[in-house]
Amino acid sequence: MLSLGSHFIPKTKFGIGFKLYKDDKKMYKTIFLFIIIAAGIHLTSFSQINKVDSLENLLKNYKKIDTTRVNMLNEIAFQILNSDVDKSLHYAKQGDSLSNVLEYKNGKARSQQLIGTYYYNKQDFGQALTYFETALNVS
Repeated sequence: MLSLGSHFIPKTKFGIGFKLYKDDKKMYKTIFLFIIIAAGIHLTSFSQINKVDSLENLLKNYKKIDTTRVNMLNEIAFQILNSDVDKSLHYAKQGDSLSNVLEYKNGKARSQQLIGTYYYNKQDFGQALTYFETALNVS
């Protein structure tokens, strides 16, 4: 065995061996966990983009003007709320307008909630509160 200060490192067939101490193991676990989380976030954002693309294609090909269309508009708005807020507002307002025409209360409430979330994210809390209250009153 080779002595380095107060630590003994066993000699292996190929030279000096390495001994992992508790702190080293903790560090490697932390690095491994970080890599796993980073990969998961990347895969989640990739799948979210595919989901939005699929929903937009469905919406483009869906010709009926009904509650299903409102639900698609609201779902797209929800999916992109944190990545493309202005586009999200556009879809939510379309869903809101169509909900008014169809007198679809659940769609109206969801659209109002999404619009309120848009304003909340923009830190316009007065506008956000107005939309949130409307969403509650409609449902």
